[in-house]
Parts: sequence; C-alpha cells; structure tokens
Amino acid sequence: MEIKRIPMLTVDGERRFSLGAGCVIVMQGKVLLVRTAGSDLYKFPGGHAADTENLREAALRELTEETGLSGEVTGDPFVYLFAAERDLDILLFHYPARIISGKPSPSTEIEEVIWADVKNLPRNCYDNVDPTLEKMLLQPV
Repeated sequence: MEIKRIPMLTVDGERRFSLGAGCVIVMQGKVLLVRTAGSDLYKFPGGHAADTENLREAALRELTEETGLSGEVTGDPFVYLFAAERDLDILLFHYPARIISGKPSPSTEIEEVIWADVKNLPRNCYDNVDPTLEKMLLQPV
C-alpha cells in the first residue's frame, strides 16, 4: 500500500505527514491487536485512508481487510501523532468500535491476530497502543 505523504513545513525545512485510521475493539478486558507480516510489533487493525474515503470509513475498511471482521464505530476517535520515520509523521485516528460479524483471522498482510489482556499487553506494541487504551478506558493500563 502506498503511503500518502503530504508536505508540511517545519523549522528545519520540509517534513511530511500522513493520515491513518484504525479500530480499537475491547471486549471483556481484552483488546484486538494485529501483527503485520514481517514485523515483530503489535498494533490496532488500521492503515492509511484512501483518497475516496473519510477516516471512519478507512478504519472500518482496514478492520475488514486485516481481520475479516465487520465492525461499527461506537464513538469519537482518539488522535495520536506517531513519528514513523525521521522525515514522516503519521496522524493516527483511533476509533472505538465493536464487532458486528465475523471471527478474527489474519489476512495476507497480517501474520497474527490476538486478543491481549488490556492490563498485560505484549511488550512489543507500537508506541500508540498504551496511551490510546489509557485514554479510551479512562484508566492506566
């Protein structure tokens, strides 16, 4: 998938950023996480928005593409600025969501789908996972 890079001026010159969206699904004290093929890090199901969709649509599309689940957004997003590379920031929109149908299973781009205990997350999660869960659950994880 191609990442849309939008130029943004900074003090040091040009820097780029991208917009991403994903679903945060918590059920019975567990959160749905995925691990992309070739990566050791867990993340929420999500990715970059296509030109023809809004961020909510992107989050739900990515959920289906990565896990096979159909979902529904249940609230407003939590936004997190993620420094992906030295010259790229990603503004991530995390939507609380619930499963409408399906059973989670990895796609071709996802190697593993897990339900992780929100109080005992894997150590190898992206930096946005802990603060997003803390904000959405309104308590430390």
